[in-house]
Amino acid sequence: MDAGRGWSQKALLRVGDAHVEGAFSEESRIAYDGVYCLSHGALRVGADHLSGNLIPIPLDVNGDVELMLECWGNVVRVFGNSAKLQLLGDPKYVEEFPRDGDNLG
Repeated sequence: MDAGRGWSQKALLRVGDAHVEGAFSEESRIAYDGVYCLSHGALRVGADHLSGNLIPIPLDVNGDVELMLECWGNVVRVFGNSAKLQLLGDPKYVEEFPRDGDNLG
């Protein structure tokens, strides 16, 4: 992994012809003031491209997609035939990260 900076940005992910399986618990939503706090996720595009905890940018694909989201051990899967990511607002700086084997401290 190369050294770099981490950024965060709000986004809207649209999944075409979506089918949802699973649900998050009401307890997990209440614990975070009405918002689900995700602990893991993955996006599969086609049969062989899997992105764990990251979504590639730009994203505008047609074909089979599966979005997996985990919250408090509950898993929700969203299946569809396309995915498009729309970035919202400005990115916010989060952190510096070192190259593999380097130490920033």
